[in-house]
Amino acid sequence: MRPLPNGQGNAALLGDIITVLLAPYDDDGAFAGRVRVAVPRLGVGETAATGLALVIHELATNALK
Repeated sequence: MRPLPNGQGNAALLGDIITVLLAPYDDDGAFAGRVRVAVPRLGVGETAATGLALVIHELATNALK
């Protein structure tokens, strides 16, 4: 997390969040190396980061099933 200007809290880059969350699914045998994250450089505030992480995690686990 990085501080936002004017004391608005902290932010993380969207690409970093997605990369970390999808890393466990990128080394599953035949599917190794298929996960690519290409998003604009966009900061996600600390309030939104948790909800976004939960959604991405849920979509990834459902897709794996």
